[in-house]
Amino acid sequence: MTDDTAGSLLRSYPRSRQPLTKEHKEIFVAEYKLNRCGGTWLYRLTQYLESWMHRAVAARGRGIQGSILEIGAGALNHIPYEQSCCIYNCVEPFKELYEDSAYSHRVRRLYDDMSDIPDEAQYDRILSVAVLEH
Repeated sequence: MTDDTAGSLLRSYPRSRQPLTKEHKEIFVAEYKLNRCGGTWLYRLTQYLESWMHRAVAARGRGIQGSILEIGAGALNHIPYEQSCCIYNCVEPFKELYEDSAYSHRVRRLYDDMSDIPDEAQYDRILSVAVLEH
């Protein structure tokens, strides 16, 4: 790739996309939920393989009791790994992922956006598990 081609490519960002049709959005939400909630044998296998990340993140906070803020909580699938936490808050804009979660009773507060978190909020741990690659 030449410098001129790379520059042209970079100048094309940020890109905007047409919104999905209602039908396509329904398919997207259904498939994304299947993926993040282990809805098929392949997705369950993927979640099993991903569990090492959850164990590693939880191990770093072992012995710290108190409050957690998880950024990009998705389907709330990290919560079972945080046994000693008493206050669990999350930032997750994709409501469809967590609305039916078996772990939602453990969440004190769900924020749609980081900017919704009160300035005076304090946490003992702030974590994010596999958010950037999603």
